[in-house]
Amino acid sequence: MNTKNYNLLMQNLDYLKLTNIKNNLNSFLKDYNKTLIINFMLKVTEFELKEKKDKLNKSTYYKKLKDFNFEKQDPLIKKEVYELFNLKFIQKKQNIVFLGGESSGKTHLSIALYNRLRNKNHNVCFIPFYLLINDIKDNNKKRIQKYINYDCLIIDNLCNYLLGEKESEDFYHLIRKRNLVKSTIISTRTEYYYWNEIFYNDIIANSILSEFFVNSLSIKLKSPFEAFCLD
Repeated sequence: MNTKNYNLLMQNLDYLKLTNIKNNLNSFLKDYNKTLIINFMLKVTEFELKEKKDKLNKSTYYKKLKDFNFEKQDPLIKKEVYELFNLKFIQKKQNIVFLGGESSGKTHLSIALYNRLRNKNHNVCFIPFYLLINDIKDNNKKRIQKYINYDCLIIDNLCNYLLGEKESEDFYHLIRKRNLVKSTIISTRTEYYYWNEIFYNDIIANSILSEFFVNSLSIKLKSPFEAFCLD
């Protein structure tokens, strides 16, 4: 059995949220040709990931700032968000984080910024975290360089997919190369002190945080499901 392909398949199942298949994969493989099944499933999952990416590319044109509901947000957050859309953060090579729970609007604002940047002729890329990791796996230098070159790289939904050591190092390399040279936007529901549950170990997680937050702005969005509380 090809261990590399097996690990890639497990990651793809994670990204596609096929948890039940992932958890029972080893029992499925007992009575079959493991290499054949793994290679087949790897191709199927990679095809599905590509389909998701294509659908995402078609949907990124429909989110605008004017459609965002600020009703649950602090007035200061609204002011900060509107200031982002003057795009001065690009000149400052500043990084942005949208942090918030389910349905807080992280992806909406990320796509709206993508559209704003694109309309102003910036070289910008919007991509979900799991698709980015899948694209730069195996330390693919050509693909990593492609993401380094964007004026603004928008990484959506950085969340609790536990990455292996190589994938974590590839992501760190990408962030380090872009830091203070280009702007990167990350949307995430994961508080910073839990990023060690995403990346391989505390050392890599802390290195990514140290690089990213040298010059950054963090915007914490409230989810409509959050209970009202006093600040």
